Amino acid sequence: MEQLFLEPLFLAQLNGIGNLIIVALAVLAGSYFLDGIWVKGFTSALIVAIVISVTNYFLGGMLKSIVWPIKWLPFGFAYMLVDAVLIYIAHYILGGFKVKDFWSALSLAGIIALIQWFL
Repeated sequence: MEQLFLEPLFLAQLNGIGNLIIVALAVLAGSYFLDGIWVKGFTSALIVAIVISVTNYFLGGMLKSIVWPIKWLPFGFAYMLVDAVLIYIAHYILGGFKVKDFWSALSLAGIIALIQWFL
């Protein structure tokens, strides 16, 4: 299960555009089920997936090295924290995507991880 969270949003390891679309659909699902997440539409969700992938490419390694001491947490929770930070950064970059607080970002990271795990 830990492998799931190592590079879930890394653009270079995508199986083409398919994974970006899956993440975009997960963001849309998160905006539907979570009160703290708002996305304008599918195009904005796709841009969110791209921005998360790019920020993960540049900042993901550094953030993962910061959470390395708590890597022992079950279900890859430490890497979900990294993904939540990346989602929160995307919230500041994009206008068509809003995240109410960090807990909402963490919940969205969990939804993305679950959907990617099932597929």
